[in-house]
Amino acid sequence: MEEHPNIPDKEAKTPRQVLAHAFTELADTFVAFVKAPRALWGINIPYILEGLVYFGILTILGKYCSENVGLNDVYAGWIYGGVTGGITFAMLLLGGVTDKIGVRTSLALSLGTMAVGRGLISLSGTLPLGSGLGSPMFFLLIIGLFLMVAAYGLFQPAAYAGVKRYTNPQTAAMGYAVIYALMNLGAFIFGPISSFTRHRFETTFPPNGLTAVFWVLTAITLLSTLLVLLIITKKVDRRAVERVKKETEQMNSEKGTAEKTTVSDSPNEKRKINNFPFLILMFIALGTLVLFLSALTHKTALSPVAGGFLFLL
Repeated sequence: MEEHPNIPDKEAKTPRQVLAHAFTELADTFVAFVKAPRALWGINIPYILEGLVYFGILTILGKYCSENVGLNDVYAGWIYGGVTGGITFAMLLLGGVTDKIGVRTSLALSLGTMAVGRGLISLSGTLPLGSGLGSPMFFLLIIGLFLMVAAYGLFQPAAYAGVKRYTNPQTAAMGYAVIYALMNLGAFIFGPISSFTRHRFETTFPPNGLTAVFWVLTAITLLSTLLVLLIITKKVDRRAVERVKKETEQMNSEKGTAEKTTVSDSPNEKRKINNFPFLILMFIALGTLVLFLSALTHKTALSPVAGGFLFLL
């Protein structure tokens, strides 16, 4: 067998070294993400605010429909389900619009439309329009929710498209992870804001101050729209795209150089995959499933098969 003197011997890494390497890569990726183009923060900051508004509306919508609009629990549940399900349907219809009109326009247009819709919801509880199913208050609420749902179908795909546009292969995964986390962060912030607003304006917007909360959420949506327009300018967008393109080309060049300098020890030999850990996990999962099914069918007693799995585990 021929020897390859230029090929360095592969040394097996210890678990500690593998873990240290993983944390190093994570730290490098996080630093690169923090230094990402300014345009990316034009998506992240409004996304925090939108997470606050979106989950805030879902939190108080049912109560508002019941106590303010005067609907029974069935109709209030239908409206709530229509909002959550309608957003999914709207994303299917409007998901490709961002490719035609651009990220900046899509974000500003969707947030602006949501602000109008949320403003109509706020007006439904401010103006003396009556209450109950079929009242002007009810129809104004429905129109506002429809605009909000339709606009959200454009906002969500636009935000994800923006992350893809303003990140390179190294920071893309971190970008998507952060945008998910930011929405949850916004939901966490809503609690204190809602509690303070409701108690402060309970007498101004009877019977519970929820209308004041909707006005606050409308103002936050308008702020998000303004931030998108101010941060993601055409100049900032162009610079971000050029920077990401340059970084991607550099990374691909370095990767290509590394692949050329790395020679396989045995080009014709297929790598063997160690399936033993996977088989162990599958066996444990199967055993757990059998135990669960046995508990359902035999109450407290274990079947012989389940007992055998328990003994092996």
